[in-house]
Amino acid sequence: MENYIHLHSRIMSLPRSTKRLIMMLADSFALVFALWSAFSLRYADFWPQSHLSDSWALFIVIPVIGLAVFEKLGLYRVVVRYMTVKFMQSVAIGVFLLVGALYVIPSIASVVLFGDSLITRSIPLIFGLSAWLYLGGSRMVIRSYYYWLVSSISRDNRTIVYGANQFGAQLVSSLQVSRELNVLGFVDDDPKLTSNTVLGLRVYSSDQLEDLVVDQRIDLVLLALTNTTHEQRRVTLERLAQLPVRVKTMPSM
Repeated sequence: MENYIHLHSRIMSLPRSTKRLIMMLADSFALVFALWSAFSLRYADFWPQSHLSDSWALFIVIPVIGLAVFEKLGLYRVVVRYMTVKFMQSVAIGVFLLVGALYVIPSIASVVLFGDSLITRSIPLIFGLSAWLYLGGSRMVIRSYYYWLVSSISRDNRTIVYGANQFGAQLVSSLQVSRELNVLGFVDDDPKLTSNTVLGLRVYSSDQLEDLVVDQRIDLVLLALTNTTHEQRRVTLERLAQLPVRVKTMPSM
């Protein structure tokens, strides 16, 4: 584990420009791989030599256009570990534009060269699905790895949030940015929310609270209760008072 921590620290300490360059190189490779995947899946051949030879220019043009589009959409200004659903939507928009380019460029080339289109109509669609999977999936893997590592090495401030509501989600979002606390999940009284996930964290039933505190070695419970009566809040506080944890009531954000 110490080797992993040391390696992660070295990567995190790289200049922002260096990490941005690494991400752009990785995206270039992902786009080339997605385009190859589209040809391979379309023709059911690992290496469809004749079709790849006819379309070699696309393997240069598409990554160049892709990097320009992603830069314009601001994908390289986002810190991956803090990315949101809006970021994934931006990835989808960028891929959609590349799919359009993959339809237009071969069509223009066929008119100029008075020949047949370089690719079939299904290849851009397969490329789009593959590119979105590779580009978005790689970032999700990096994000998940980061939070797994933080959770694994953190010994203090193991925290759960009582209240899987909008207020609780806003609270966790701010804590993930500051990294002051190691939030491991939510607890909520609503059975409809049990076993769901909010911001990538599991929602536990309030009936599991005692076991959760013991099994996960919870140090702190943050109360993010809304729309509760004074009596309900009192009962919750009395229950938490019997557990070996610190309790903080969070003001509305």
